[in-house]
Amino acid sequence: MLYLSLLLLLITRLCHPLEVSHSHKEFQQNILYGAYADLRNEIPSFQFYSDIDFNKLKSFGIVKVLETNSVIISQSVLNDSLNPDYRPSLNTKLKKDIKQSKLESRNDFVEFRFNESKTNTAMIDWTPIGQCHSNKKSSTTTTFSKQWSISAGSGFNGQVTFASIFGFEPSIKLDLTFQAAVGGTLSCNVGAGKLLQVQAKVKETTIENVKRRKLRIRKSFMSQKVILSGETVWEDSDTTVINKDSVETACVTDPDHLNCETTSSL
Repeated sequence: MLYLSLLLLLITRLCHPLEVSHSHKEFQQNILYGAYADLRNEIPSFQFYSDIDFNKLKSFGIVKVLETNSVIISQSVLNDSLNPDYRPSLNTKLKKDIKQSKLESRNDFVEFRFNESKTNTAMIDWTPIGQCHSNKKSSTTTTFSKQWSISAGSGFNGQVTFASIFGFEPSIKLDLTFQAAVGGTLSCNVGAGKLLQVQAKVKETTIENVKRRKLRIRKSFMSQKVILSGETVWEDSDTTVINKDSVETACVTDPDHLNCETTSSL
């Protein structure tokens, strides 16, 4: 039933695609990411590792382990959900439609553990976005438009953010309103002879003490229970995300607030 619900959501999102702005690069959730997020409350949950049903894990791609507040995600689901070029293939029953890399990694999973995690939110004060721009050669006010983007980090940022919507319940609502990057276009009027710099103030939330490890999982010979046939050591995967509803931008021309390392002409 869960797999059917996921399939129906994918089809619905294909018919009603997300609006994507091409004016800047940003962390975009594709339709697979969105479909899983819509079903977050329906993912299979098990008290212990030994309780996990292999068929449910394989069919849905994500399960939760309550004892450790862990989320186990198929590596292929993780890759597809964070791939901006992802397009669902509804003919996966045909082997020729399945890439060999997916067949080889069908037992590869990633576990994220949140049992000791917490959030730390901070407001990052006005910070320059790029260089200063000079209007000193003009005797009139000039309108300058700039495309801007702010990135909170890299590495496992997107992976942890995706996993957190299934297994992490911080004191604040960490949801799809939080992104690894935000951006847009800003138009500024620059007086004659003035310098301009676009600056931004953002609220960042860091998920601390997140643990991540890779797993190789196979089915028990005598039952549908899982066997951890291979696992790597735990590593720290803290991540920082930006609250896109708390981003402020400004056209700064006051010399006392400019931070110009380099300057270009408008």
